[in-house]
Amino acid sequence: MVDDVQVDEFYDFLYRDANRLASYYAQIFSGRLASIEHTDSDKSGKERTGKVNAQVAGADFKSSAETQNTEKRTIDPHDMIASDVLTYLREHGFIHSDAAEAPSGSIIIAQGTLALIDSTIAELAGTAFDNLLAAELTKPIKQRDNLGIQNMKMIKNFMSKISFPSAFVLQSEAGLQTVGTLKEVGLEETISSSYFKHGGSGLADIFVVGIKEVGARDFTFALTDFMAAGLSLAEQLNILLFPPNSIRITPLAMFRRLSLQGSLIPAS
Repeated sequence: MVDDVQVDEFYDFLYRDANRLASYYAQIFSGRLASIEHTDSDKSGKERTGKVNAQVAGADFKSSAETQNTEKRTIDPHDMIASDVLTYLREHGFIHSDAAEAPSGSIIIAQGTLALIDSTIAELAGTAFDNLLAAELTKPIKQRDNLGIQNMKMIKNFMSKISFPSAFVLQSEAGLQTVGTLKEVGLEETISSSYFKHGGSGLADIFVVGIKEVGARDFTFALTDFMAAGLSLAEQLNILLFPPNSIRITPLAMFRRLSLQGSLIPAS
């Protein structure tokens, strides 16, 4: 029998980077948790007494039999790996609660309203670019934003040749935005389902734990013209996808807390 456990709160994981969490677990606990085994044993015995026939021997006899029942259960650790790693990082002071002041490469936690983005949005954005470009081209030549037209054509052409990653934006009550890309395999459900359920409002009271990443802006590459053009396009895509002053992270986990303080359903 499993011991009774009093649980007041669940963590509902929306996203997990399973590979990174398993790697951290192995580094912290000197190995990867594959399964948990529980063995329960129950011994029972019977004792019987009597007398041997007097014609054979005048003595008492006693016999006993013992039975042992063993039950072995193998448990899939599932979210235990994620919760153990996050608990260890929190209890040992490795998680920064101030995402803005945390240094690059540190693990941060942020809370706010979550919006998810996938390739569907990129496809719709391509249609929007077509409409904006068409509207700009209808203007008299002297009133056209030629640089804007050139940029829109360049980005539109580039968008048609690249596979956009899934991404997220988490905005705190203070307006601070934490952003990053996602591995779709780590999502608990598809991003498109979020569109249908929440539209553009996002999902409130979500926690994101991840690695803060700050680009080395003061570093200058020795580039060929081809490489320079590629990085210029990459910069445009970066600005297109994420707000310029947002905090960039590689997410490890996204979750919300589910309160279990409810009322019992009356028996029928």
